[in-house]
Amino acid sequence: MYIAIMGYGTVGSGVAEVIMNNRENIAKAAGQESVDIKYILDLRDFPGDVNEKLVIKDFNRILEDDDIKVVVETMGGLRPAFDFVSSCLKK
Repeated sequence: MYIAIMGYGTVGSGVAEVIMNNRENIAKAAGQESVDIKYILDLRDFPGDVNEKLVIKDFNRILEDDDIKVVVETMGGLRPAFDFVSSCLKK
């Protein structure tokens, strides 16, 4: 099962760390063979970060990827977070 995280600040990076450190338990609890983070959406770059290769800047990559089964919103604020979450739920 693939997960996308929208936002990679204090909360988003913490969510990524929890998922990565507990992926076997999360997969088991979710009835999945595996759990992996496929994308992290953020406008900033994170050179040298363990997840730097997962960072994308285009929300539509998440929305159009049928492999993504869970989207975690950690952006905060109303815009664009509300619009992104609404689009995910509609899809």
